[in-house]
Amino acid sequence: MMGMQMLIALLVLLAGLASGYLVGFAHGRAQVRPPVPRAVCGCGHTLGFHQGGTGPCHGRVDRQAPSWGHGHGHGHEPVRERCTCRLYDGPELLGRVIAPELVEREDGDDQGA
Repeated sequence: MMGMQMLIALLVLLAGLASGYLVGFAHGRAQVRPPVPRAVCGCGHTLGFHQGGTGPCHGRVDRQAPSWGHGHGHGHEPVRERCTCRLYDGPELLGRVIAPELVEREDGDDQGA
């Protein structure tokens, strides 16, 4: 009689552990990693498409242009054009903001020390 109660208790324990493992495994697979933050300009391109953040954008954009055939408009077709953004307006990268100057100035004042 005592052996049967121990067997039932063991089966209940194993069933609880197995169900907890399966629920945790399914929940872990359903989680999506948060996106990596990127420094993006208002035009949608990253800092790498701008000349050091001071020049125009070298990225390409897609737009829909009307397609003409036999004198009638027949819808739109995708056209790839150069981005018209003139200056990077996205967030400033931390390395540029808080990195100290490590070179000596011409007047002899050392900023890195």
